[in-house]
Amino acid sequence: MQTPNKPSDLGITIPGDAWWPGQQSTIDNIVDAFATHKYVLANMPTGSGKTIVSTGVQRMLNVSAVALVHTIQLQKQYQETMPWAALMTGKSNFKCGRPPEDGLIKLFGSMTADECETYAGGCTGLDGCDYKAALNEASHNPQVITNYAYALRILQAERLKGFDNNPFRRRLLIADEGHLTEDAIVEATAISIWRGPCEDAGLPYWPNTYDIYLWIAWATDSVARAKEWHTAATEALSDAGENHHKLRDAYRWQRRATNLLEAIRRLQKLEPADWAVSPGTKETRIRPLWAWSVADKQLWRHFDKVLIMSATLGDPNTLMKKLDIEQQNAVYIDVKSTFPVQNRPTLYWPIAKINRYTDDDDWRLLASAILHIANFPRLQDGKAIVHTASYKVVNGLRRHLEHDSRFAFHLQSDQKEGFINGLRDSNT
Repeated sequence: MQTPNKPSDLGITIPGDAWWPGQQSTIDNIVDAFATHKYVLANMPTGSGKTIVSTGVQRMLNVSAVALVHTIQLQKQYQETMPWAALMTGKSNFKCGRPPEDGLIKLFGSMTADECETYAGGCTGLDGCDYKAALNEASHNPQVITNYAYALRILQAERLKGFDNNPFRRRLLIADEGHLTEDAIVEATAISIWRGPCEDAGLPYWPNTYDIYLWIAWATDSVARAKEWHTAATEALSDAGENHHKLRDAYRWQRRATNLLEAIRRLQKLEPADWAVSPGTKETRIRPLWAWSVADKQLWRHFDKVLIMSATLGDPNTLMKKLDIEQQNAVYIDVKSTFPVQNRPTLYWPIAKINRYTDDDDWRLLASAILHIANFPRLQDGKAIVHTASYKVVNGLRRHLEHDSRFAFHLQSDQKEGFINGLRDSNT
């Protein structure tokens, strides 16, 4: 089976109706590998067109697929390339569609679909619920784009409310940014224990320890009291009547009590040798030590075929071990960059060490180096990105660069989409 010469022959509509260099052969190699293996690890450099390749694979295999990325912003970028796919995010990203005269809307002012589910069991039917409408659309679309956090949570349900099965358990999984999959699995599986609800519930003393065995013992000692607190919250909700103040407090109490009880029950069931504790004064996070201890249960078992893609997969044998993938059941494909080497140089120019000890003189040196590069004749009238590891670095540089109107500073997470659109807009 060979990939057609034109993307449109697979129902893929892109400008020019032509594959980029290397895409056709990459699709062929991946499809051939899936004939005998469950996993394909594709190391694909920037500019190779991973989204189109993954769509080509899905169409050639003629199966339904779920594509995973790490952020909502990347989901939206993915959908720009694949407008035919359904974009799916969690309930908290959808407004509840209840009318203004509804009692819960009067009580809370506004609600998300997540809050509607928590406080009222969700809306019945699809009418008025944007989340359920999106879920219904996604269930009928052969390609769904979602993020790791949502997928790792939603996949654990055997069936979803209103559906005969789970529409996210499909034949093909496309794990984009595969080098981050290990962290995504660990983070999604982690348990959070918040001190505030524990104290409000009157649970035993908060263990300030890294010892997982003591935390499991604490959970065993706490579960009965956590159940009582949850029952009391349910009774308070029933007794609140039409008192808006009491109702609102009771709803929020019930949500906190439910989350606490679920976390304690999960903690009780852990295999302690595979988990580690990160204690804190307000929140303690309990995570699996290794993704390999939970990867199959959380993700791989729900799919017949898995395509893991990234521009930086790293050593494939190490990645397979981390992700509990048997080497005999996987194929590694290394796609070479089609960009000429002279057009993608990496220049090493050490200026200053950036850490918690970095002083203002170092920030000034680093800012001066950035200005020097920005003033190159072929760059000074163009656009460029200065990538930093944190907002602290942005603030350190801003003091020495904000006098230059060419520089814009991304200081909050909700500004990211605007910056990306500004870079794309030829008029800015």
